[in-house]
Amino acid sequence: MKILIIDDDKFLTQTMERALNNEGHDITVINKASVLETESIDFSSFNLILLDLMMRKPQFLKLSRNEETGEGIYRYIKGRSNKPKFIIITGKDDIDIATNFKRFGVPILQKPFNSRYEDLFDAIRDVHV
Repeated sequence: MKILIIDDDKFLTQTMERALNNEGHDITVINKASVLETESIDFSSFNLILLDLMMRKPQFLKLSRNEETGEGIYRYIKGRSNKPKFIIITGKDDIDIATNFKRFGVPILQKPFNSRYEDLFDAIRDVHV
């Protein structure tokens, strides 16, 4: 499966990339949200996007007052491609945000993951990409 990871935590994305590569997935990592504007990314080429909810806000992204960066990135990508499915990854426990994403059928996965990433693997299998 071709997976895009968008998260500003470099240590986490390196360990996620290694674990998912070991499971046979093709992984691309973006550690800065600003890259989404400056590079030509074909989002439809990915089966799944693992998107961190809270990252540094890039200047190009227009957010409402209470919106997190991940919510804006989700809208940005969905406006360019309907193909990839999403899993939101977050360390923030916010019922309102979770409800918003679940309304669109987007699962939320809490960080930190367990040490063997079984919770991440299970979430990916559950998405049925």
